[in-house]
Amino acid sequence: MIKMQRVRLAGLPGFSNHDQDGLEQLFYGSDTAQEFYTKFRGKIFNAFKNRSYLPVMRMSDGEYIYCVGRKLGYHQKGLSVLRHYAGKLFKKQVTSWGETYTRRENRLLKKEFPSLLRKIASHGYIANHFVYSVSHFCEEYVEPMKKWYTDNNIILNANNYTAFYFV
Repeated sequence: MIKMQRVRLAGLPGFSNHDQDGLEQLFYGSDTAQEFYTKFRGKIFNAFKNRSYLPVMRMSDGEYIYCVGRKLGYHQKGLSVLRHYAGKLFKKQVTSWGETYTRRENRLLKKEFPSLLRKIASHGYIANHFVYSVSHFCEEYVEPMKKWYTDNNIILNANNYTAFYFV
């Protein structure tokens, strides 16, 4: 399983509005949030300057649902639980942005997606929303996604992983 530490994002540029939310992002290593941010920002600007290839994939709830299926949040009760299970029964092949795929296209894409992420991880960054906050948004996907990465041989580390909010 992937070993990571929680790092508070308070005090970073553009984060002052969220300091009270207590945002904590999971990271590899023992750097501070400022150090992680500065290193990532430097690599991005260096890639621009040198016109070099540096892919970045930003991952959050939509991508997580695609990978591991919809998960119940700790706060869901009553009708939202019913909608959750009804959605599993009557699943549509339409994304939240309105793109539609045939079941065959979706099956093929789901098989190809891990290999595409492995390529991104080997040449660039995956920016996960592995965040803990007072709203608990997306927290139910952190452990299932860490397992999904391991199961699909997508190796994340300090050299190819960054914070969702850094992108």
